[in-house]
Amino acid sequence: MLRAQFDLADVDKQKLGADDKSGYQQHIVSELTQGLSQTQASDLLNSILNHPTSKELVQLLNSPGFKMQVMDDLEQADIPHEEQLLTLTKLCRTETLLDALITELDKRAHGSDKASQRLNDWVSYYGQGIGAGEISASDPEFASAFLTMQANDNHLNLDDCGLTQEPVAAQTKQYVTLTNPTAVTNALKEIAAKVDEKRSEQFEKDFDRATYLVDGAQISRNEDSTLDDISKMPTGVSYFANQELFASVLISLMNEQGITPIGDPTSTFNLYNKEDGTMELHAQLDMQLKMMIGLNEEPLDPDKSSLHLEVNLTIAAHNSQIDAKLNGPINVDYRAAPL
Repeated sequence: MLRAQFDLADVDKQKLGADDKSGYQQHIVSELTQGLSQTQASDLLNSILNHPTSKELVQLLNSPGFKMQVMDDLEQADIPHEEQLLTLTKLCRTETLLDALITELDKRAHGSDKASQRLNDWVSYYGQGIGAGEISASDPEFASAFLTMQANDNHLNLDDCGLTQEPVAAQTKQYVTLTNPTAVTNALKEIAAKVDEKRSEQFEKDFDRATYLVDGAQISRNEDSTLDDISKMPTGVSYFANQELFASVLISLMNEQGITPIGDPTSTFNLYNKEDGTMELHAQLDMQLKMMIGLNEEPLDPDKSSLHLEVNLTIAAHNSQIDAKLNGPINVDYRAAPL
């Protein structure tokens, strides 16, 4: 993935602006993906968003602070302005291609002409969150591969770019993929057995404190409360779209990793109706970490410590019964920085 770069040499020589180059990439990616079905686009999108390299690329390169710092370093190295822009383009080329690809896949997966709130939240979390734009907060293996590629493939002087700092262990993210989410699959069966004609009581409790979206439209916690509409969430789905789902994930995390996060959580539930009649639910939990029991008993710096997890479900109705199945791995990303 790191070496996935379009050769924009001719485009660079035309001295086009960043928007022109971005539009060029978007156009090419659109042509390359136009033959994908909605399900194929969704599956590929989920695979990319779940991959640690994608997260690391966005975390390092999407931040405006990264670009400003590189330009400052190049200025101090007496690099001419046009060369500064060309260097920045080469540094960020892989990330801009990734952005074009996930945006196009997201639009195809959800039958929309714009990026979904789910994708915007993902980019915001990794590209603007803790450690964004800092090579010192990158995964060591990623940082090594990225810098090697820039030196060998793009022939950049890393000293001029200010990219010589080594990653700091306490600042890097940890990526955990649950290998045996039995607690989650069992919970899904138990939840399905509870589905009734009335909405889930837990969902009704969560409605005013979690963000709910249906087919891209926000139905809870709107600034204008008159736009909130609890009836937009299908009754059967309401049993899965609440905190009970996350409880089973945290149990699996404790069983596999021996750790339990403590902090202030926020949650978002994105529901999409698909062309084949099924529904896709993306449930996200974000937490400002105060402590990670099992990892250490030291208080954590909540301004530098965070946890993010996402559960992706395919929900279908069969003969008046509803069930939900995981349609991808469950990944838990966290950074635990001591006070």
